[in-house]
Amino acid sequence: MVASSTSNQTAASARTAEYAGRLSFAKIHEPLDVPELLALQIESFDRLVGNERWAARVEDARQKGIKGVSDTSGLADIFEEMSPIEDFQGTMSLSFSDPEFADPKMTVEECKDHDTTYSARCTSRPSS
Repeated sequence: MVASSTSNQTAASARTAEYAGRLSFAKIHEPLDVPELLALQIESFDRLVGNERWAARVEDARQKGIKGVSDTSGLADIFEEMSPIEDFQGTMSLSFSDPEFADPKMTVEECKDHDTTYSARCTSRPSS
C-alpha cells in the first residue's frame, strides 16, 4: 500500500511540473481574427494555372514597383524545367509550352450517355 500511494504522488507532481511551464489562453475574452486561409490557396492556384486574376495581380505589382514578382505561371515554370524530354538515342523529343485550359466538349451527363470520357479537346501544335 505504501508503494502505490508514493507512486501516485510522484505521478501527480510530474503532471503539475509538466503544466507549470505552459501558457494558458483560457482567460482571453475577445475573439481573435481568423486569417483568410482560403485566399492563400486561391492565389496559389491562380499562379499555378496563370489565369486572369493572377495576371492582374502581376500587372498591379509591376505598376506599384514591387520587384521579385514572377511573370510566368507555375505550369509554365514546370514545363520549362522538364522540357524537352528526349529519348536515349536523341532522335525524338517532346516539348511542353504555353499551357491552355479549354472547356470540355460535353457535360458529365452527356459523356455518360455517349459512353465517352470527360475531357477537354487537345490543342497541341506540331513543333517546328
